[in-house]
Amino acid sequence: VLANLHRIDPLEGLPAFGTSQEMDIVRRWAETLAVLEPETGSTAGMLAGGLEAFSAEVPAGRPCVLHRDFYERQFTLGREGITLMDLDTLAVGDPAVDWGNFLAHLVLMALADEVPATEAVESVREALAVYETAAGDLHASSLRFYWASSLFRVGAVHVLRTNTRRFSPALWALAARLLHLGEGWPPAKTKQPDRSGDLPAWSALIEGVT
Repeated sequence: VLANLHRIDPLEGLPAFGTSQEMDIVRRWAETLAVLEPETGSTAGMLAGGLEAFSAEVPAGRPCVLHRDFYERQFTLGREGITLMDLDTLAVGDPAVDWGNFLAHLVLMALADEVPATEAVESVREALAVYETAAGDLHASSLRFYWASSLFRVGAVHVLRTNTRRFSPALWALAARLLHLGEGWPPAKTKQPDRSGDLPAWSALIEGVT
């Protein structure tokens, strides 16, 4: 699905979306959590700072049409093929934007369904290889940034949801690992995620991406 979308020539009139726009969203979430969830807000602020610093390392990717909210529930399979939904956020930018969002939601789904990371990662690795053959290479730094920022956003959403907030520590811990925030992480008041053993397997997915 993403390979087909990203092969479309950028459409005239679509807004540009890059690290600057992504960081605007990240900052708004960090500011919101600082007010609504002061204890987790400090952790969010630390992650936002890490994303800000890392964003300077992200190269300008090849421009393509982006969905910007792509994940497993945004498409349906039917007799006539695949239907992609919710196109109100279409933009032009680095294909890693869509992959980062997709991967963040896959991590959440694996946590919720208790799927071992090694099992999920192998399937994703195969999908990435198929994508890069069909649509071109992803840049490792770009994928690392947009995956981490998406993990931050998804974690922020679920911090505010009683039934799923338990997944946020693992999502944010993986984001920190992708950003190389080793020293001082996790913050003293942050609970170590229950699935911390999955983090190396997930972060190793970035290996092999050009």
